Amino acid sequence: MKQLRFFFEQETIDLIVLLHWPYCRSDISWMHCEDEETQLSEEIKQLGSPPHLDRENAWKDSWKALEDAYELNQIQGIGISNFDLDQTRDLFSFAQILPHYAQINVWHVLYNQPLIALLKSRNVQIQVYNVMHGILARQKFAPKAYDQIQQFGQGAKPATVVLAWLAVQNIATIPRTANLEHLAENSPRSVTNVMNLIQPSHIPQLALAIRALFEGKDIETPTSGPIPIQTTFVLAQDNVRTELFYLPQANDAKPKPMAEFHSKGDAATFNAYPSNQFLANIYQEHKLLEGIILTIDQQATTPQRFLIHTSAASLVKNEEDEDNTGEEEDDSSWPNRIDIDSLDDEL
Repeated sequence: MKQLRFFFEQETIDLIVLLHWPYCRSDISWMHCEDEETQLSEEIKQLGSPPHLDRENAWKDSWKALEDAYELNQIQGIGISNFDLDQTRDLFSFAQILPHYAQINVWHVLYNQPLIALLKSRNVQIQVYNVMHGILARQKFAPKAYDQIQQFGQGAKPATVVLAWLAVQNIATIPRTANLEHLAENSPRSVTNVMNLIQPSHIPQLALAIRALFEGKDIETPTSGPIPIQTTFVLAQDNVRTELFYLPQANDAKPKPMAEFHSKGDAATFNAYPSNQFLANIYQEHKLLEGIILTIDQQATTPQRFLIHTSAASLVKNEEDEDNTGEEEDDSSWPNRIDIDSLDDEL
């Protein structure tokens, strides 16, 4: 602690500091909340009351301390780790400085679309862990899915393909290994080479195979079932906020929150299917201006794009076409894309 304080007083540290968890959790076996508190030095104990006594608010003071350190140029960046959707929204509601980084389990990329969309809408760099163990270590449970991932790599290893799949969505990873062969597979050069092979239409297909590995439930064939369609939603109006919901086909099912857009140009991309419907509620401050139903064409087979504004929502039937603004979409929009097979359980 004294050494760290010395560096804070002397110079800017080339360091990014994350809040590892919002609070200590008793349901996680390796966390020993009260025991860890009692083992702290008296110097640290004097800094404040034990966080586990006020778990809903203690982390907020920690975040404010990180903001202070960043504003004083003592550290280069601040971020969060293992924050869920509600905790992230809570942070965004009071933070003077939004996190530069959010470290999360790769599970969220596959199953927690609203969190991914929220982080991307605020330009928070996402970094995932549990990629190798959570996905690639499960080859024996889903060999067909593993083989399909390998085919996309055109000679590259599946590990490289998965890292490239994440990278084209602007999702960072820090794979660790002491194996020289694995270091080569994880290298920026290897990953970039595979990124150049991945087209927008490949991303949902890879998502299906990666999800099968994660769940340990193999795909029947590479083309079994309906093929998901990459569907992009873009807020095309200033001074409004939009909440996007997926509308399940069952009459008694509740709309599923998918994304929030706060500024013109905010975008999110999901894997959906022909005839799927979405609801875009457009607000100005707290007033609902309009609710728009967006339906994917029943015959759609190519990536779809909706531009959301109060008068209408425009659909470009093929991503290679121009939208109604006359501007062509290019690869610069990819960092805002989120390609996850998030709707299978609803269909």
